[in-house]
Amino acid sequence: MSGTDLASVLRGVQERQEDCLPVLPERAIDLWKAIRGLLVEWSNAGLLREPPYDIHRLVKASPPSGGVVALTICDPARPHFTRYDGAWFDFHITVRETRDRPLELVAYGFELRFPSDVGAHGPAWIRFDLNPPGHDNDLRGVRAHLHPSSDDWSLPSPILSPKEMLCLFVVGISARDLAHPRATT
Repeated sequence: MSGTDLASVLRGVQERQEDCLPVLPERAIDLWKAIRGLLVEWSNAGLLREPPYDIHRLVKASPPSGGVVALTICDPARPHFTRYDGAWFDFHITVRETRDRPLELVAYGFELRFPSDVGAHGPAWIRFDLNPPGHDNDLRGVRAHLHPSSDDWSLPSPILSPKEMLCLFVVGISARDLAHPRATT
């Protein structure tokens, strides 16, 4: 299939996405503050079960190492945030901060797990990954991809900003109407 093999198509999609990456704040500390601010706002609105003081305690930024900063939820006893409906999510974000260049989104992983009553009618979980440049998935053209309840299944996905991803996880992905599920056929 010259010109239409899957790897060529996926690499083309990936190259097109990388030409218009999401705009990030100028510095990693600004991204960290923006993420905490969003989570606190959603907590105050009743969309997250964790109180604001837990959010400030849980979202951490690593010290820069070669310009690379990791933003994570750092508490083994509570490694996730819980939505109003019982679904919970966690995330990690890696950015590169260099002088005279915009903040670069290097990698991320955002995973959303649904309560068992939702999982009976849909995926038990969904994870969006952005692998670092040079990763095997990058070479296959699926640096940005999602896993629908299985690490064995991977679908190309858009490269979203951390703010877009969190918005999707807190208010954008949910079952339509569990009292009247659609047929699965």
